[in-house]
Amino acid sequence: MRAESDDMNIGGVMIGGAILIAMILCAAVAAYFLLMHWHTPFAGANTNAPDWPIAGAPLLSEPRGEIERYRADKQLRLHSYGWVDKNAGVAHIPIDIAMQMLIEKSEQRVP
Repeated sequence: MRAESDDMNIGGVMIGGAILIAMILCAAVAAYFLLMHWHTPFAGANTNAPDWPIAGAPLLSEPRGEIERYRADKQLRLHSYGWVDKNAGVAHIPIDIAMQMLIEKSEQRVP
C-alpha cells in the first residue's frame, strides 16, 4: 500500500484560484454592461420620468373621501336595478331580491 504525500500542489491551487478570480471578474463586467444597457433610455423617452416603472393608482393625501365614494357606489349597485349590457339583455338586480330568488329556486328542486 502506498502512503499519501504531505506535499500540496501549489501550482494547481494557484491555477484554480486564478480561474476563480477570472470568472468573478467576467461576471462583474457582464453585470455592469447589462445594467448600463437597461438604464439607458430609448429614443423619445420622457427624460423627466423616473427610471422605474410605476404601477397602480397614485397615492392620495386624503383617501377617506375616495373610499367613501367607492363604497357608496358599490352599495348603490348592490341595492338597485340597472343594465350591465343592455344589448345582450343582461341586467343587475338588488342583492336581497337575487338571494330570495335563489332560495325559492332551490326550494322548488327539493322534493
